Amino acid sequence: MNGTLLDTHALAPVIRGIFGSRYSVDQWFEQFIGYTMATTLSGDYRDFGDIAVSVLEMAASARDLDITAQQKMKVRNRMKQLPAFREVKRALRHLQHGNFRLAALSNSSTASLETQLQHAGISELFERRVSVELVRRYKPAPDPYHAAAQLLGVDVREMLMVAAHPWDLMGAARSGCVTAFIRRPGKALLPGAPEPDFVAADLTDLAGQLLGTRVSAPLHPAYAIAAACGALAIAGGVLLKKAKDQ
Repeated sequence: MNGTLLDTHALAPVIRGIFGSRYSVDQWFEQFIGYTMATTLSGDYRDFGDIAVSVLEMAASARDLDITAQQKMKVRNRMKQLPAFREVKRALRHLQHGNFRLAALSNSSTASLETQLQHAGISELFERRVSVELVRRYKPAPDPYHAAAQLLGVDVREMLMVAAHPWDLMGAARSGCVTAFIRRPGKALLPGAPEPDFVAADLTDLAGQLLGTRVSAPLHPAYAIAAACGALAIAGGVLLKKAKDQ
């Protein structure tokens, strides 16, 4: 969800209000995601929003700045009110009309994920909303991808993970998913990592490839798609599965 379907740069004014030019929203988000991975690697689990605020507090302390309870709450609230990228809603409808099933897969908590989808005006487009809270392990650990496949009743190899984050695609590919990279501004693939099956400028471009209006990669005969939000996904995300012909 976060960064793939929803624009995390909407948080920039809030972060700038705390740090000025000393710490950017991109720096915060990268550290934040890094610490979600660290909690999973260490065998721990904490709420996504709690980790986000803890990283803010850490960054402020490292810069000898004070952060108020009001500022922390403002960040929490803004995280739940991120706008969708301008093409997202139309592209999702296009895929839905093309006989795809859609579901969301995100590092956000179940409650926050639903709030994010509702605020962005895309909640009704998703069949399922899957949070890593279900398995208490953050992506790119394999558990969230396998849990999503089980909930949708598909094999993980039938899923296409769509993300603007190379680390998410690395975890998905390792779990057996087909993968697609969305080239959001400032995002690039990691050299040496497995190449994604699809690369697209945005979700409209990807929908065109999947629906055959633009063909630049072979289409798996039966698949589900997950775009995470990170946050997507989270971080997050969208899961799509081509429905069987009637």
